[in-house]
Amino acid sequence: MRLKDKVAVVTGAAQGIGRAVALGMAREGAKVVLADLQAEKAQAVANELQALGAQAHAVEVNVADESSVKRMAQSAFERFARVDILVNVAGIYYPKASVVDLSEEDWDRTIDINVGSNFLCCREFVPAMRGQKSGRIISLASGIGHYGMRQFAHYAASKAAVMGFVKALAREIGSDGITVNAICPGS
Repeated sequence: MRLKDKVAVVTGAAQGIGRAVALGMAREGAKVVLADLQAEKAQAVANELQALGAQAHAVEVNVADESSVKRMAQSAFERFARVDILVNVAGIYYPKASVVDLSEEDWDRTIDINVGSNFLCCREFVPAMRGQKSGRIISLASGIGHYGMRQFAHYAASKAAVMGFVKALAREIGSDGITVNAICPGS
């Protein structure tokens, strides 16, 4: 139980990697806030964690919307009084399109969700972590952010930006006892 008495917020926790992270955190003893746009699915995962004996709280959030992220953070603090771990998983991959065919709307949406969410979530939780003199922030990037991929320039750019953001944030808050890392899963 390496995470006993720790509180973890996982964005994108309703399915896929986010769900797996939430389950892993709960199995290690963490209290988990499952933050996702898909509220019903997030609640189903929270119920699953509670059936395992974990404390879990589902919160609906649009990670690309400042006011929604603020409400999510407030809900997490109201429920558990602190946050020790933030895992930024929420992200989008599609649409598949060449640069010349990609709409500005799809470009902006990808950047807002994949990069902007990291900024908004970190901005909400870093002050409390600084006050605690400890914290862990883990953001999902991608190998595609390193090497690119045809018809996914928007996704590659967003994940490269996540890596840059994580490096800069680590330098900014590392002396406060907060670690910041990116994980780059691949297919």
